[in-house]
Formats: sequence, structure tokens, C-alpha cells
Amino acid sequence: MGLRHRKRSEPRHVVEKRRRVPVKKFSRWPKPKSPGYLSRKGLEGILKEPSEFKRKILLLGYLVDKLSRNKVEAVIVGGQAVEIYTAGQHTTGDVDLAVSDRGKTEKVLRKLGFRQEGRVWIHLEWNIAVDIVASSLVEVEDKNRIRRFKAGPFTLNLYGLEDLIVQRLCSAKYWHYPEDLEQAATLLAAHKDRIDTQYLQRKAEKEKVDDLLQKIKEKLRL
Repeated sequence: MGLRHRKRSEPRHVVEKRRRVPVKKFSRWPKPKSPGYLSRKGLEGILKEPSEFKRKILLLGYLVDKLSRNKVEAVIVGGQAVEIYTAGQHTTGDVDLAVSDRGKTEKVLRKLGFRQEGRVWIHLEWNIAVDIVASSLVEVEDKNRIRRFKAGPFTLNLYGLEDLIVQRLCSAKYWHYPEDLEQAATLLAAHKDRIDTQYLQRKAEKEKVDDLLQKIKEKLRL
């Protein structure tokens, strides 16, 4: 069903929750002291990071770096993209990844210590579950709108902000997840100065969710 209208799977260990805290700016991240930051010792340092949010993002950076070294492109989509864009205001249980090569990705996951449970790959030490929601980047509709996010020495590719807002609106309207309407509102409010409003409107009209977009705009007085 692609990235736009994929019904959310909810394994037992995945619980989405919302923390009512202000959206933070990304600023102070651990800085690499040497190339060894990507070594096993560097990984141990990441695992000692006291902030749960920062630790998770750095671990994702470590994973994406390993994928890149194996010639795999990865884009973070869905709830995890929302979590990063909102600096942890909305959190998610698993990490949705769109990758260019599923086979290579699964090989890297196994090598890093992930084990597969159904469609989800779980790493108990990292406390991370990965769901490969697309095995081709063809499903990432507009690659030119992918946003780059820096976390320490790593660069993460995030699903386009405007596309993500529309995706959340579609989920709220067609799959009846009211929390996704809240997520769309948070994304719009937090990044109103960075959003391509004309593209967002066109995309919302195309997906027939422009009524919900107008609703949250009025609520936010935009």
C-alpha cells in the first residue's frame, strides 16, 4: 500500500505515546573525538548517553552509517520521522525505514545483533525495533524533499516534512488515528517557517485531506 496509506502494525512491544513538552532545538550532540567514534568502543560510548532521545538518534545514525558503507540508502519515515522532527514530543515504538536494498539491510541488521520477529527486527541491547516498510526508494515520492538531519558525526535522511504532514493527515482520516492529526498539527506549528505551503496544499488536495489541513491551520491561526 506504499508509504501514504499503509495501515499501522502494532506489535505488542510497540506503543506510541505523546509527551506534552515544548519542541526543542537540536544543538548539543556528542562530538566525535576521533574516527574511533564508529568503532565498537565508540558504540559503547553512545549506549552510555543519558538522554534516551539522543541515544536513540545516535544509534540510528550508527545503523544508517553501516548501511551506507554497504551501499544501502535509507530514509526514516513514519512515526520515527515525526519523533525527530518534533525533538521527541511525539515518540514511537519502532523505527520505520525505507531502504534501497532489503537483502543487504537485513544482512547488516543481523551483523549488528538484531533478530527478526515477524516483520520487525529487534535489538535488545539498543532497545530499538526496526520495521522495513519499503524495500525500494521508489515509494519515497519526492526524493528532492528529503531532509538531512545531523546528529553528532552522522547524517540521517528524513521523509520530506510536507509529505510527512500529509501522510499523518491521511492516517487520521482513512485509518482513524486521531493522534496522527495531533502529530500533523505539531509538525506544522513547529516548522511553519520551513514548510513549502503551496506544495503542502497541492499534496493535501491530491490526497483529499485538505479539509483536515484547513482545520489544523485554523486551530493554529495560520
